[in-house]
Amino acid sequence: MYQINKNQRNENHTKAYPRRKFIKNLSIGALSLFGGNVFSRFVKASPTAYPPRTRVPNPFISSEGKPLLVVVTGTDFKTMLKTGLEKIGGLNKLIDNNQDVRIKPNLNTVDVYPAISSATSIATLAREIVGVTSGKVKVGDVSFHTTSSVYQHLNLADALANTGAELIYFSNTYNVRRSTWSGTKPDYLVYTDVYDAPIIISLANIKRHFLARMSTALKNNVGCIAGSGASQSRGYLHSLSGTLFLTEVAEIAGLINPELTIADARSILIGNGPFSNSIGAKILDGTNYLIISGDMNAVDHYCAMLLQGFDSSFSTSQIAATLEHAHSLGLGVKDLNEVEIIEVATEVKESYGSSGDECAHCF
Repeated sequence: MYQINKNQRNENHTKAYPRRKFIKNLSIGALSLFGGNVFSRFVKASPTAYPPRTRVPNPFISSEGKPLLVVVTGTDFKTMLKTGLEKIGGLNKLIDNNQDVRIKPNLNTVDVYPAISSATSIATLAREIVGVTSGKVKVGDVSFHTTSSVYQHLNLADALANTGAELIYFSNTYNVRRSTWSGTKPDYLVYTDVYDAPIIISLANIKRHFLARMSTALKNNVGCIAGSGASQSRGYLHSLSGTLFLTEVAEIAGLINPELTIADARSILIGNGPFSNSIGAKILDGTNYLIISGDMNAVDHYCAMLLQGFDSSFSTSQIAATLEHAHSLGLGVKDLNEVEIIEVATEVKESYGSSGDECAHCF
């Protein structure tokens, strides 16, 4: 971990693009989606596949070189977000004044917050980003079911109408793989709007997941992979179970490499997930946290500790394989001893409730 200035950051990012453009000019080959069993629909390894997306080095670090993690308590998302971004150093430390930015929320199905992102939170974040760049700020995700139905359910286009940000649908993809993968492992189809983004900001929640155990920073990247539901290259992930699934979540996160993660944990989905109607799932309102860091592992380490405190059926050991593998891939810290944590309260923190109803401050 090291501090970089804006000129160094721009140079690093400029160097990354020629490689992407060169690979784009190569023939990637046609996507095979024939019938038969699910494995016949996987994208096979391609010699012209793209490498993992090159991210901007984390500029949010301490004077000792530790990644910063800001933990804000409060009830008003706008106030919490502004405070947290100020404490971590400001968005202009990451984003140039004319740079395009992608916001990747969690919109996996028609549901309520915190099973999916809050439209108000997405719009509030969009306004903050538009305030520091004249570039294009675009919001998008691909749902487990129908993306358009989720957008409509949230009235997301209306929520973004006066923010200066644009709601987009992902469509085109690149074949992407890590060079160390075996030839029998298929490429992942990463959406071009994600892969080509100069800056990606991931807006995640804290929620349980029946396969990933917990879904926050690392798991949020799965929405950047085609296709709808458990099909196409995302089908490979869903063909796995146990430790193989947990480590594959880290592999996918390493293909996307977002620059900043913001976990909106004013409410948490406990018991089970990723859907609020999953058997045993329960929305816990009033937890009142917002966690911000440029280090995905730091976010998930901290959020796992929070979740463990609120959910007796969860322990941090359940996602140890994901965190350890992510660390081995260079995606973040080994543990929170390597992190400088900044805690700030924007107002008196209310005690959390136990209602399963949608929280009043979400929309």
